[in-house]
Amino acid sequence: MRAPVRRFSWFSLVREARRFGTGSEPARRPVAPADRYDVVILGGGAAALALAYHLRRLYDPPRVGLLSAGPLEGAPGAINAVLRTDRREPAAIALYAEARRRYEGLSRTLDFNLGLTPRGLLVLAHSELELDRLAYVAAVAAEAGAASWMVPPREARSLLPRLAPDLALPGPLAGALWQPGAALVDGEAVMWGFARMAAALGADIVEGCPATGLRLAGDRVAGVETTKGRVAAETVVVTDAAAVPLLAAAGVAVPLEPRVRHVFTMAPGPPVLDVTVESSLLGGLASRSRRGGMLLAVDAAPGRAAWSAASEAATRLTTLLPASSRLSLAAGASATTLATPDGAPILGPLGPEGLWACLGWDDGEVAAAPSIGTALAAAIGQGGLDAALQPFAAERFVTGALLDERPVREPA
Repeated sequence: MRAPVRRFSWFSLVREARRFGTGSEPARRPVAPADRYDVVILGGGAAALALAYHLRRLYDPPRVGLLSAGPLEGAPGAINAVLRTDRREPAAIALYAEARRRYEGLSRTLDFNLGLTPRGLLVLAHSELELDRLAYVAAVAAEAGAASWMVPPREARSLLPRLAPDLALPGPLAGALWQPGAALVDGEAVMWGFARMAAALGADIVEGCPATGLRLAGDRVAGVETTKGRVAAETVVVTDAAAVPLLAAAGVAVPLEPRVRHVFTMAPGPPVLDVTVESSLLGGLASRSRRGGMLLAVDAAPGRAAWSAASEAATRLTTLLPASSRLSLAAGASATTLATPDGAPILGPLGPEGLWACLGWDDGEVAAAPSIGTALAAAIGQGGLDAALQPFAAERFVTGALLDERPVREPA
């Protein structure tokens, strides 16, 4: 029988304060990997933790072990993950729209404050070409039922009143794509919330346990080798790009390429943004943090120095939003991820029987985690992908049925 989940509340907070914290218990206790699981998940990202939670919730009692190579922590910029549905593919729009709907009640379900903050997203167009591209994205989204539409320059400036005048911009504002339902969420809180509840439901969340190899028995997977010993499993789900070499050693090739993203935090100061804004002039997006500062996430070429990217990003931000010149750079971080050429994740069976993949994300893992966890858990339980996940199968790189999930600011 499952142990009852301890819920957070004002009553428990006051009670433990009066006890000076002497009666408090950790949300999760360190565990060692078991010798055998029904499902082993390699990786500790938001999608992996959501999958562990939903496997235990939907298909109790499978033995689920999540093996993370390091501590559970979000990639740089995860603190302000953007929940958005402005995608080029109907299948992706449906996935992210369902996740956005689930996020509305997820803090209560996980008993953890995920920092959901509705802000809206404004994607700026600085040329007729960009305007046509965004208009296509808006039309696809509208056909799929997502709330996003084009707005003229005057309305875009009313949503972003501190935007520089056209004469100060490299390209005049031609219009914008407006998505009022977009929101920000704390990516690390999402991970911790799923981790806490998955552990409470009986999943083993093992940190500091990198996998060193896949074990095969004929044409099916038999488990994994780790730094803490051998773990047998009937199903292995690879969600960590660091485990890609293990796939290659097992004869499974996945098309992934490095993507570099720099994230810079501006110290709290006078408010500059009320919405999240994305622009090709920035090379990324800017949003207001929950603490009153600003986060700037920009893409960069692999190998480029962070200080160089920071200098250029600050210049571009000041050009776009002159009021941001009063803000000072507080911190910066960089992350290199392995993403697919078409920007969409690889979801589903991969090679030997029992081997599954959930990897290749560009920037939407946190945003899609609630719906991906549910759909992938159902697919593993049923032994195959449903129509919603089929477009994301690895076979698309063989058949040529590629998706286009690159950021909307990039040319199609």
